[in-house]
Amino acid sequence: AAYKGFCPDIFGVLFEWLELSRGKLCGKPFFYFEQGLIVARYETVGNYEGNWPRIAKAWKEDSILGSVFTSFLMLLLFVWGMLILTEFRTIYNHLFVLYYMPSTDDDNKLFVQSEDGKAMQIVAVPRSHKYFVLYVVILSRFLIALVVFYVGTNFLTASASLLEIVLNSTALGFLLEVQAGFWGIWAGLGRLEKFGSLSLWRSCTGPTCWDCAWPM
Repeated sequence: AAYKGFCPDIFGVLFEWLELSRGKLCGKPFFYFEQGLIVARYETVGNYEGNWPRIAKAWKEDSILGSVFTSFLMLLLFVWGMLILTEFRTIYNHLFVLYYMPSTDDDNKLFVQSEDGKAMQIVAVPRSHKYFVLYVVILSRFLIALVVFYVGTNFLTASASLLEIVLNSTALGFLLEVQAGFWGIWAGLGRLEKFGSLSLWRSCTGPTCWDCAWPM
């Protein structure tokens, strides 16, 4: 109790409040000798000017204002934007195919035509399947992509050092795996392997006819 009340009793409560406020803004202080004087250098200043106690007029390589940090951050933001655009493009392709595929009743079993047991033609999709894919898979995946894009951009732009950029990039890689695994929750690994082995091509005019070559 005596230790906790030492600074307020000697310097006053206002001094303690100023120290706490400065600690929130400037970070942890570090002390070192320079020309016979004790110099206090704060963590936030080190992020802008480089590692302490090396003081120079030019920005250090580990400074967030240096060319190395800025170039690396812009490169990661560019790659992050391309990955998110690829995800949105995949979502759009799924929605395009789902929209132009004709619908049929759930009790209609003739939505697939087979020829010689080697090729099948998908002529319609049950409405319940369309609604399930639209609201559970496509819409959810789109919302997850938006959240991941917002969170990932904040992660990268809030980085205060090269180490934080590397750690945040690793965390973003995990978030991207969440999106890739979302489809795997609703479709088993066996189905994913079969879907991956299908080759789609147009066999008739118009966007309502698709053929699937099933490898035997």
